[in-house]
Amino acid sequence: MRIWDALTGVELQQLNNHTERVNSAAFSHDDIYIVSGSDDKSVQVWIASTGVELQQLNGHSGPVFSVAFSHDSTHIVSGSADKSVWVWNTLTGAALQKLHGHSDFVRSVAFSHDSTQIVSGSDDKSVRVWSRIYHENLWTSTAEGWIISLPDQNHLMWIPQGIREVMHHPYSTLIISQKGYAHINFQDCNLDTKWAECYKSPLV
Repeated sequence: MRIWDALTGVELQQLNNHTERVNSAAFSHDDIYIVSGSDDKSVQVWIASTGVELQQLNGHSGPVFSVAFSHDSTHIVSGSADKSVWVWNTLTGAALQKLHGHSDFVRSVAFSHDSTQIVSGSDDKSVRVWSRIYHENLWTSTAEGWIISLPDQNHLMWIPQGIREVMHHPYSTLIISQKGYAHINFQDCNLDTKWAECYKSPLV
């Protein structure tokens, strides 16, 4: 890939780490990063000002045809010949969500302006809109089955041992409807004092 000065036409950077054809590239909305997708099946994230590679995101089993940033630049979406759409964390490189539903190559992907939805276009002649349902670091768990939310939320629940591994996974949180993104407000929730008696914070 090459970066050019739009006004003068002067070449500013060459980015050369992909091993096969580059199909898509985009600047982040704050102009700090560049993301690229390639026939080498990887998504790569670069620092725009220096051309240094920040992340190489691997997971697609086919060429990556389209990549895009969320409007806050914290997430990346990619579409591939493997018929899937993936969502990534820009800084950590973690794969947060894998969206399956297309029956042919995914040629184009984009975030909505508020980053709450993702749209994808495919060779299967369909356009799909996906609700952003992934959550990062939403819960932490203890060996005893206590599920603790972020410190400023003060949510607490207990999961029986037989279903702990499944129920507290972030991807299993509150998938009520595929037609919309539901929210639960704990503001008016009242818990019996016995909860406080049986739980001891690991920080104490």
